[in-house]
Amino acid sequence: MDDLYFYNKLINNIRERQKSLKDVVVDALCHGPVPDFTAFKELRGRLAELAITEQVLRDLLKKVSDE
Repeated sequence: MDDLYFYNKLINNIRERQKSLKDVVVDALCHGPVPDFTAFKELRGRLAELAITEQVLRDLLKKVSDE
């Protein structure tokens, strides 16, 4: 299997998880109270980590394709 296959699978998985978390955050904010501020901060932290992971994958792919 080639590098792009793994890259695409991982990126798709990350984006699905981001969408799921965003849906939870929006639903909690728009349709009901957030349990507490700590829970909200945890959800935002998880979203930030997924964004960082996505960027790391992009950087690795660029490095591999440049070589």
